[in-house]
Amino acid sequence: MKYSHRPLCLNTLIHEYRKRKGLTQKQFAQMVGRHRNHLAAIEKGKSNRITFDTYQKIMSFVLK
Repeated sequence: MKYSHRPLCLNTLIHEYRKRKGLTQKQFAQMVGRHRNHLAAIEKGKSNRITFDTYQKIMSFVLK
């Protein structure tokens, strides 16, 4: 089994999910129900202001 030694940060999970599914930031933001700028900031690691509701919505997609 292959393991990654890098930590799984939310921004990495979002980025890898979007690329795997071929989604733009705008498309993913619409799926989550948030503004693209907010999701882009989270994905870039520039925002740590995230509600639990938003976190749950993001994780419901990226952990599938």
